Amino acid sequence: VGGARGSLDGDAIECGDTGGYWVFKLDSMGEIVWSQCYGGSLLDVLYSMDKTSDGGYILAGISTSIDGDVTGNHGGGDYWVVKINNIGVIQWSKCYGGTGYEEAKSIQQTPDCGYVITGRSTSTDGDVTGHHGDSFSYDYWVVKIDSVGEIEWEHSFGGYSWDQSTSIALSLDGGYLVAGYSESEDGDVTLNYGVSDYWVIKLNSLGETVWQKSYGGSNSDVPYAIVVADDGGFVIAGLTT
Repeated sequence: VGGARGSLDGDAIECGDTGGYWVFKLDSMGEIVWSQCYGGSLLDVLYSMDKTSDGGYILAGISTSIDGDVTGNHGGGDYWVVKINNIGVIQWSKCYGGTGYEEAKSIQQTPDCGYVITGRSTSTDGDVTGHHGDSFSYDYWVVKIDSVGEIEWEHSFGGYSWDQSTSIALSLDGGYLVAGYSESEDGDVTLNYGVSDYWVIKLNSLGETVWQKSYGGSNSDVPYAIVVADDGGFVIAGLTT
């Protein structure tokens, strides 16, 4: 189980004064086997985790820290990815982003033992290229890293308003499907029904767009989860107003 820790007592007492990512392992009856915290002295929030092929885990979220377990922050908030072993010991961690604000929302291990990450970004520098809009608007930012966290490719997707991805899934053809919401009607976004739509992008194995589609109505529609169906399609779930 992983998330963000605000407490300094109870089950989180071992975290001390720092450590924003809080991860603990439960046994089959729900008893804590081990508990670990990771982070620095500022805001660090874990949003996604995946089990890895070596029996460990990969963690992704946002870090605004420049101390503790966090090194290499580019400014503002960065994607912060942490690889841990099967008892929660850090094997490596890396920050990705620019001088703006990046927040990783979903991470998945890929068949080559690397990882693909999606979230949102406002940066136009650092690791981020191709940002749409100004420094106050978000893009989807999808990053592919290898097994030790080195960037293989990254792409920004969106228009000139707010576009924020929330989930990514590996498609059966070796590509990816990225889901989130868009308030744009320009740039990469060809249709907006009103306020915000589910905006879904199909990518190939190199992160290039195969197709993109908007789904929704005249009010706010926000997806939060996507999974691959047995027939090669996808199921997307979220909220609509």
